[in-house]
Amino acid sequence: MENKNKIIKFPLSPAKTITYEHYDKDNDVLYKVTDGKIDAIIDAPSHNSNRFKEFEEEIHISEHALHLTKDTEQIEGYFNQGDCFFYKFLIMACPEDATVVEVGSWLGKSSSFFVDNKKPNQKLVCVDTWKGSTDELKGNHTLATKADVYEIFKKNMGDREYTSIQKPSKKASLMFKDKSLDAVFIDAQHTYEAVKEDLECWLPKIKDTGYICGHDV
Repeated sequence: MENKNKIIKFPLSPAKTITYEHYDKDNDVLYKVTDGKIDAIIDAPSHNSNRFKEFEEEIHISEHALHLTKDTEQIEGYFNQGDCFFYKFLIMACPEDATVVEVGSWLGKSSSFFVDNKKPNQKLVCVDTWKGSTDELKGNHTLATKADVYEIFKKNMGDREYTSIQKPSKKASLMFKDKSLDAVFIDAQHTYEAVKEDLECWLPKIKDTGYICGHDV
């Protein structure tokens, strides 16, 4: 984009404060929307520069917008090239309007990849307690004892289009009708009993032409 670090449009609000609520990754700009129209556009690369100090009374960038710069590779978690390949296969294999449930989303690494690569009308539903697995609170899920993981997940996901359900897997499965889902990817608690219960809960929810799959299963 031309004219980097230059304000393109800068109307002042009565309170002399503009909150940038959205991030356009393709054009790398922050913007807000007023009455359905884009308003107050500024080049995103400026948001960490000293140049903003010149306009400290007029500029406020929402925390929500700043977190939209996080790409999948910047989010912590276990999601290797093999996982990327499989998610791309799942996206390709599912219908244009598919609804896919990811059971176990944690910080959003795999969730962000799916949303960034999905077909336009496909929908992702992220299911997690974001409290950590009880058997892993002293290991991989220690973060849950120190921070609000759900808030971190939402910040990592930014304004990506997805639905989140903060419930245990079994309770979340009851929210869906039988044979209503195109795919379910299970990556929650890894004990034998937990995986078995996940399979029993979610299998009836999948269409006859759908997929049930998982990580470390």
